[in-house]
Amino acid sequence: MIVVTAVVTEEILWRGYPIERLTEVTGNVWIGAVVSGTVFLAVHFPAWGIVGAIPQAVFTLVIVGVYVWSRNVVACMLTHGVINVVMILVLPALH
Repeated sequence: MIVVTAVVTEEILWRGYPIERLTEVTGNVWIGAVVSGTVFLAVHFPAWGIVGAIPQAVFTLVIVGVYVWSRNVVACMLTHGVINVVMILVLPALH
């Protein structure tokens, strides 16, 4: 349940709201996307360190790209969910 909650809340709080709000303020979706992604990574960096930050940066680029392309937070939630399933269930099963 916590994974589902994280998917929903992270996509609303880190992609949907800030990108739309910053786009509204600046008039440029890319400024909103870059600021949102950068702040997301900066806030989470202390917990991940440099080794964890690299895959998280790739993940962030993908999710932000999905949002900018679709402007649909539900699409981001589904993408985030699929990535989590692969990371939590599929990759460990391959070891």
